[in-house]
Amino acid sequence: MSELARTIPAERYTSPSWLAQELTSVFGVAWLLAAHVSELEGAGAFLTLDIAGESILIARGGDGALRAFYNVCQHRGASLCAEPRGRAASFRCPYHHWEYAADGCLLRAPGAGAAALTDEGRPISLRPVFCAERFGFVWISMAEAPPDLDAHLAPIAADLARHRPEEYRLVNETVVELEANWKASVDVNNEAYHLPTLHPELRDVVDVRGAEFVLRGDHSTISLPIGQPAREVAPDERVSEALRGLLSRLGVEGFPRDGRAADVRPAIARAFRERAAREGLDLSARSDDELARKEQIHVFPNVQMNFLPFSLELYRHRPHPTDPSRSLFDELTFERRPAGAAKAPQRRRFRQGEQDLGPVMGADVDILHRLQAGMRSRGFRALRLTEGELAIAHMHGVLLRWLSRGETT
Repeated sequence: MSELARTIPAERYTSPSWLAQELTSVFGVAWLLAAHVSELEGAGAFLTLDIAGESILIARGGDGALRAFYNVCQHRGASLCAEPRGRAASFRCPYHHWEYAADGCLLRAPGAGAAALTDEGRPISLRPVFCAERFGFVWISMAEAPPDLDAHLAPIAADLARHRPEEYRLVNETVVELEANWKASVDVNNEAYHLPTLHPELRDVVDVRGAEFVLRGDHSTISLPIGQPAREVAPDERVSEALRGLLSRLGVEGFPRDGRAADVRPAIARAFRERAAREGLDLSARSDDELARKEQIHVFPNVQMNFLPFSLELYRHRPHPTDPSRSLFDELTFERRPAGAAKAPQRRRFRQGEQDLGPVMGADVDILHRLQAGMRSRGFRALRLTEGELAIAHMHGVLLRWLSRGETT
């Protein structure tokens, strides 16, 4: 980690001016993951996304094209669409009933006359936002001239293609209002160093010693072996209750009650291959070791995708528009399902601490307010990163490069 900064100033998590720079030079420019394409299937499908102080309206038109706009009426600036998602042929402002088509063009402006025309005599349209579909996700950029999306994703394109996220469907969406900076939320999910201490219940099922970190352009990946303890296992050691619970959660059937712990990972891989054969998925290019690993892809700036062969946990971290000590954390759970088998996802939103997030994610979220409080203390000036926090150091290095670009434009 010698080429990366080992200390990160705490001010980056508490300074309003620093947050303002991030919103302008990073979130106002970068390609941001907005949704999975399955949420926008069919003409008329739409959703709204609130991020970095903006509300973005994304809609699929009758021509099948996906378009994004700032969710604001061009008459007096009223918020246009209040619904978070749905299906509509047009969008009508609740104030004076100016109405826009799914392609953003103004359809009707009752009593407006010439006010509904631009100086060039063309009908007013919603202000567009760049929008594209890649790897089963919808990406947006609010830049006037956005960076090349394919070039941005190129370092992780092979990893994304291998997991085929376009075949997934959203099952659960949880939005948590955090009392912490968005980067603190990214950080806690961007290293495995804390697993043995904050999550002792995982010691028997995740081998943090085998964690593999790889830096990929602006992004990074973390791979963790699952199905074995974080210690040496004796040849005749029997499976623990924790390992048996993991087998059950992964749908592994028929494992002997007195089976050996050393046989758990091969059993996981075998079960995944059997399911893949039933569902027509080719896993032949992946080794048993690869199948029995949880693979995380951090997509700069604010998304982490955690893949197993048939499930995806996606974490998205959304900065508050003015307060560096607040943010939104989205936990999106996907399963590999055919389109016809998909059910309406379960959704919930709450403030940090109001509902249970489970023992693992709950502990990660609960620690955030303590981290944020420490960042504000006179007694703490900088994060001191270890070799196990390489991905955090890398992310901050990339963040600095993006901010420096903004200063020169």
